[in-house]
Amino acid sequence: MKFQTGIESNTIFSSSASLLVHIAVLFSVLIILNEISDKPKTSRGFIQIAPKDFFMDKQTGVNNEKSNLKPKESASSKKENADKKLSDKLNQINESSQTIYDFSNLPVDTTSLDQVYHESTLDVTLHYPNGWTYIDQDVQNKLDGVTFWFTQTNISPPPYVHLEVEDKDLFDPQRYKYKTLINGYDIYFNDPQELEGQISQTIYIHTGSDEDYSLKLIIEGKSAFNSFQPIFFGMVKTFKFGKSLF
Repeated sequence: MKFQTGIESNTIFSSSASLLVHIAVLFSVLIILNEISDKPKTSRGFIQIAPKDFFMDKQTGVNNEKSNLKPKESASSKKENADKKLSDKLNQINESSQTIYDFSNLPVDTTSLDQVYHESTLDVTLHYPNGWTYIDQDVQNKLDGVTFWFTQTNISPPPYVHLEVEDKDLFDPQRYKYKTLINGYDIYFNDPQELEGQISQTIYIHTGSDEDYSLKLIIEGKSAFNSFQPIFFGMVKTFKFGKSLF
């Protein structure tokens, strides 16, 4: 009888222990589930990974676009550019239309040029006709101009030729229609002009040195001009200049 009672006691103990273990396990599971349910749910997303070079290329492209942007041209700048293009175009047209002369083909007469003018500050030499005289003008003891005129006439004003020292920086070859070469100088001139019965013609001498020169003839009447023009060209032919050594 005592043997059976021990077996029953062991059976009861084992059953109680097993039940406690299951209860403990169940309780642990409930705690874990409760903690999981209390955490905020996050939606499943994705991460975009781009190579470093891609961002550098994008940045470089933006910088290139900025560097290629040109500032807007102002209205005044546009006008200045348009005026310059027009001026250049007109200069090209004038150069292409300028007549080049061989000076030997022009009417030149030096037979009556027996008198010689010489000036020392610029070492200018010029032959002029018989019966003419001159007066020269100096500025700061340096030649500025000289005027030759015919004294043996009753015409008023008498025919005269004016030699003037020119500022080479103001020289514009486009102002002249004709060009020739004499004594190594470039010679420029236009057709004669008439004003109130007086005929005038200017010869510009471009020397390539510190000073340029011009000779201008003014004479009364077309026929008198035509007669004297070869002598005037002869005066141009005799013109020489050079720096004085002293």
